[in-house]
Amino acid sequence: MDLQRQERAWPFVGVLACVLTLLVSWPRSWEHVSAFRLVAPADRSTADLSPTTEGLPDEPAHSDDPLPRLTAASGVPPAWAEAVSKAPQDACDESAVQAERQFELAKPSAKLASCPIRLGWPELTLAHVLLPTDVALLHAEAEWPSTDVVEDKSPWAEPDPPSITPLPPVDVAPSNESLWAKDVVPVLDDLVTECGRRAARRAWDSPWPEPVALWDRLADVAWECETGPWAWQVLREARRLGSVGWQGGDAEVRSIFTALDERARAAEGLAAQLDDYALAAKLRQAEHALTRRLALWSQVLESGGPCSKAHDPAGVDPGRLSSCLAWIDAIEGEPGRLRQWEEYLELDALRRLVVEPSARDLSTRRALAQRTLRRITRPRLSVEQREFLASEPLVALEAELRRHAAGPIDLGDVLRHVEEYERSGAPQDARRVAEDGLLLELTDDVSRRELARRLGAHYRDANVRVVITEALLDRMMPEREPEHQWVRERVMGTPVRGESVTSAEVGVRLIPDPNRLRMALEIEGRVSALTTSTAGPATFWSDSWSTYVAEKEIELGMWGLRMQPADVRVDNDIRLRSLSTTLDVIPLIGTVAQEVAQSQHQKNQPKVSREVERKVAAQAREQIDEEVGAALGDLDAKLKRRVFGPLAALSLGPEMLETQTTESRLSMRLRLAADEQLAGHTCRPWAPSDSLASCQIHESALNNVIEQMGLNGGTFTQAEVRRRIAEVFNSPEIIERDPGREDVEITFAAHDAVRVRCQDGGLAIRLSIARLKKSPRVWTDFQVRAFYRPESDGLRAELVRDGIVHLDAVKSARSQIPLRGVFSKTFSRQQPWKLTPDRFVDDPRMAHLAVTQLVIEDGWIGVALGPKRVDSQPLVAQREGADVD
Repeated sequence: MDLQRQERAWPFVGVLACVLTLLVSWPRSWEHVSAFRLVAPADRSTADLSPTTEGLPDEPAHSDDPLPRLTAASGVPPAWAEAVSKAPQDACDESAVQAERQFELAKPSAKLASCPIRLGWPELTLAHVLLPTDVALLHAEAEWPSTDVVEDKSPWAEPDPPSITPLPPVDVAPSNESLWAKDVVPVLDDLVTECGRRAARRAWDSPWPEPVALWDRLADVAWECETGPWAWQVLREARRLGSVGWQGGDAEVRSIFTALDERARAAEGLAAQLDDYALAAKLRQAEHALTRRLALWSQVLESGGPCSKAHDPAGVDPGRLSSCLAWIDAIEGEPGRLRQWEEYLELDALRRLVVEPSARDLSTRRALAQRTLRRITRPRLSVEQREFLASEPLVALEAELRRHAAGPIDLGDVLRHVEEYERSGAPQDARRVAEDGLLLELTDDVSRRELARRLGAHYRDANVRVVITEALLDRMMPEREPEHQWVRERVMGTPVRGESVTSAEVGVRLIPDPNRLRMALEIEGRVSALTTSTAGPATFWSDSWSTYVAEKEIELGMWGLRMQPADVRVDNDIRLRSLSTTLDVIPLIGTVAQEVAQSQHQKNQPKVSREVERKVAAQAREQIDEEVGAALGDLDAKLKRRVFGPLAALSLGPEMLETQTTESRLSMRLRLAADEQLAGHTCRPWAPSDSLASCQIHESALNNVIEQMGLNGGTFTQAEVRRRIAEVFNSPEIIERDPGREDVEITFAAHDAVRVRCQDGGLAIRLSIARLKKSPRVWTDFQVRAFYRPESDGLRAELVRDGIVHLDAVKSARSQIPLRGVFSKTFSRQQPWKLTPDRFVDDPRMAHLAVTQLVIEDGWIGVALGPKRVDSQPLVAQREGADVD
C-alpha cells in the first residue's frame, strides 16, 4: 500500500521540480522575450549606429554585444511603418540623426504596453520607448519634463509653455516620476533630450506663427494605426512653413497650403470609415483645427503675407467729416424721426469731435467712429431702416467714419493672437482676436476685410445649435376631446336646430425652406350633427357629416412667432332621415305634400351644402385662430420675456447665422456674442442619427452671457447675485427656490470674475474673488473652482457636482472651513443643474423617449433625445442628416 502511494507521488514530484526550475530561470528567460525583436546590426558599415553605453549600470553577462536595436514586431501596419519612415528628419546635429535612426518607433498594442524590457538599466515599459524627433518637435520652444512629482493640474491652471511630453499608450498608469530623469536613462538623455531642446528652439524660424495647438490636435490621432499616416502627412506639410517661411516664395507657400487642403478634405472621408466614435471625433477636431487655420493663412498670403507692414489709416480729415454731417442736417423729413436717428448715430458727439480741438484725441475719435459704424452695419435692422441708411448722405458718412475708425493692424500679429488664443483659451486672448477682427473690418483694403470676414466665420461662429424633428413636434401636439354643441343656425333663411359632435386631430407638417423656420399646424376635424328644420308646412329631420382640413402656417424668427390666418377646406354630406307635413293627416293630399317637400329638399340640397360648408369653415377658422393664437401667443411672450429680450438687453443678439427647414427637421445655428466677443470655433459633437431633438451649446455662449451681466469688479451679497440673475432673465423662481444669504458679501475680481470651461468630459466653473466678507472674517484674492459631471437617466439630464469645492490661494486649512461652508451650499451636490425641465420629464407623451447623448467635449455640451434603446447601448453618433450641417 505504501509502495503504491510512492509510485503515485512520483509524477507530482516531477512536476514540482519542473516548476521550481522555471521559477529559477524565468527572470533570465524573460529578458529574451518581447513583443519587439532585439536585433543586432549585421553589417557595421551599413547598420545604424548604436548609442554609446558609457555611464550605463552594470549589465548582465549576456549583453556584451553592442546594444541591440528596437525594431517593430510583426503585426505593425505597413501604412504606419511607411508614415514613420517618411517622418521629417530635422535634427539639429549628427548626434540627433544617429539617435533618431537608432531607435525606430512602432506603436505597441494596449496589451503589450505594460510588458517590461530589461536592457541593463532600471526597468522600462514600451510606453517609455523613445519618441522620434518629429514628435518632440510637435511642441516648440519647450522644456523636457522635470524629475519633480507630476502636479495634479486643474483645468483652470494658467497655461504652461508647450512641453515635450511623451505620449503614454492606452491603459498605462501614469507615474509620478519623470520618464526621462537623468538618473534613469542617462544615455537617452545625452543623445536626444539636449538635442531635442536645441532642435525645438530652432525648428520654427518663420514669420508664420507656429501652430502649437495644432500639434497637440495631431498628437491625439498620430498614434493610432487608422489615423497615424494622415497625421504625419499633415505634420510634414505644416512644418514646411517653419523652414520655407523666410526664404520660400509665394509659390512654395501656396503648394504647402494646397497639400494641406487636400489632407483636410481627406479627413472627412477617413472619419466616416472609423468605427471608434471617440477616435473619429478627435480626427474631426484635428481636421477642423487645420481647416480654420488654412482659411486665415491663405487670406493672409493674399493680403501680402505675415510680414506685410502694419496698415495705418490715411486721409483722416475732420473737414470731410464736417461736410458729411452738414449733408445729413440738410435731409428733409419728420423732425421727430430725424432726431431719433441723430441720437442713435450719436451725431452730436461727432459734431463735437469736429468742432472742439480737445475732442480730437485719437483713441476717443476711433472708439466713437467704431461704435457708430457698428450701429450703421448691425444686421438686425428693418427694411425701412436699411433704406434710410442706404441714402447718399449716410453712405458718405459711413465711408468717412471708416477712415477715422481704422487703426494700425499687422497681419503677423493677427495670426499670433489667434495661435495664443488657440493654445490658452484665455479671455484676454479672445478679446484681442475679436479686436483684431473689428479693426480689419474697418479698413479700406478689400483683402483685409475678407480676412476679417473669415476670422469672424471661424472664431465667431455659432455657439448654439438646435435641431427639432417633425416626429417630436407631432408627438407633442395635444389630444383634443370630442366637443358636444347645440346647433342654433339659419340655413337659406330656415331655422335649424339640433346637436353636433366635433372631434379633431392636430399634427405638424414642416414646410421646406432653406433660409427660414416654417411649419404648419394641420387640423383634421369631423362634425356630425342631428338637425331639424321647418319650412312652411314641412319639417325635415337630417343627418349631416362635415370633414374639414385646416392649416395654420407659423414662422419662427428673432422677432418671435409669426402666424398666418388658418386656411380651412370643408366637405359636407347631408342625408334626409325623415320628413313630415301638417297635411299628412289628409289622405292623398298628405302623400302629395310629402313628395313636393322631398322634391324641394333635393333641389335645394347643393345650395344648403355650400352654405353649411361656409359656416363650418368660418366657425373652424375662428376657433383655430383663437385657440392656437392664445397658446402660441403665451409661448411667444415667454420667449421674448425670458430669452430674446434679456439677451438683446445684454447686447448678445442672439443672431441667427443659419436656419433651415427640411421635410423632417428644423435646424438653427445661433450666435450669442457681443461685437467684442468671440463665439464658437471648435468642432461640435455629432448627435446620434436617430435623434428626435438635439442641442449643442459652446462654452463661449455661457461665458459671454456671464461677462455681459456686469459682475466684474462688483460688490454684491449672495442674495443680490441671485436677484440680479433673476431680474436679467425674468425668472423669479430662482429666488423662490433659494433666496441666498445676506450675510455674505462678495467683491468679484475686476476681470473674468466667473468663467466656465467644458473639457475632459466635464464642466468646470471658476470664481475669481477679490474680497469676501462673512462677519467677522474677511478673505481676499482667491479662487473657487467646482467641477460637474454629466449624468442621465431616462429623460433626465443633469450636471452633478463632482468631488469637493476647490479653494485656491487660501493657505490656511482653518481659513478654508468657513469658506467651504459658503461655497458648498452655492455649488450644492444636492442641487444639480438640470438640462431637461421637470414638466418635460413628467409628460406622458414622452414615455418612450430617453436622453440618448450627453457629452462634453472640445468646449461643447451636447444633448440628444431619441427613442429608448432595448440593449441600452448608445448608438454611434453621426451626422444627423445629409440636409443638416
